[in-house]
Amino acid sequence: MEISITAVTKNRRFTKSLAKHAASLEPVRGSGRAIAVAGFDILQIVFVDRPADCSIAVGCRGDRLFQVHVGIPVEAELDYRSAAAFVGMVVDKIIVAARLSALGAAAEAQLTAELRRLQVDEA
Repeated sequence: MEISITAVTKNRRFTKSLAKHAASLEPVRGSGRAIAVAGFDILQIVFVDRPADCSIAVGCRGDRLFQVHVGIPVEAELDYRSAAAFVGMVVDKIIVAARLSALGAAAEAQLTAELRRLQVDEA
């Protein structure tokens, strides 16, 4: 399974930070490669203009991509300049998305463990 991280937002500071931290996010994008899921091939996290605690499973739309919309934290809650803080937030959002998806308990646990390992390595 691949992990796609994208944003549909008017928040330019967030999208600039997403681009700025792209290299730090690359291991996160690859964290699901060893996981095979029957229902989809790509777990796509879409950051949208919603409150930070918002998470909406959109699901599959007739293809092999499972999409989850997640809210964007405001800068007062997250230092967009810090790669470790930004990557940590993205990891947390992916874990929430995994819970909302049809991964299954074993695949979700495997992905969560790999993402948490990356967080420790990043710190």
